[in-house]
Amino acid sequence: MKLKAQIIRTKRKSLSLKITNDGNLEIHAPLKMKTEDIEQFIKSKSNWINKQLKEVERKKKFAIQFDFQNFKYLLGTKSEKEKNFSYKAYAQQVLPGIAEKISTNMDIKFKSYRTITSKRVWGTFSNKKELSINYKCVILPIQLITYIVIHELCHSKQMNHSPKFWKLVEGYCPKYKSLKKQLNDYAFLLQDKQIK
Repeated sequence: MKLKAQIIRTKRKSLSLKITNDGNLEIHAPLKMKTEDIEQFIKSKSNWINKQLKEVERKKKFAIQFDFQNFKYLLGTKSEKEKNFSYKAYAQQVLPGIAEKISTNMDIKFKSYRTITSKRVWGTFSNKKELSINYKCVILPIQLITYIVIHELCHSKQMNHSPKFWKLVEGYCPKYKSLKKQLNDYAFLLQDKQIK
């Protein structure tokens, strides 16, 4: 993979690297840092960069498996797509019931529910106890939907991502670390405009 690099200089004290979803390298550097020092830092991080690039390639190969033109993917299962099929409509029918069942099992209640459209998040939980779940969640395997709902409902007790919050999530979902990693592979769905 050919690596494109972009140096972004800001009022900061240290260097940081980021591999974008497109497989490009972003270098965040202090305003007055010498280019030679930046280049030396990049060289010292070559192993990390290569590892990240391999991960980008792996995710691309995973995403390319999905053919949303001809097939529909519901709760982790692939089938023929009907002409007027709508993920949003299906989500509005199915997700509230899934959320209610998980809520009952956890004995954590929400006051209201919304099926949302978002390019950034799978779900949210407001301080008014409103649970919101992204309609694209219906594409995911049920265990990932369960993790998302558990994650959001745990915000009813911890409105942050502190160690206490993750301990709470773990209590309801012992394999959350593995599920969180799996969910990361599906992040491309959030940006996909053909899923309606």
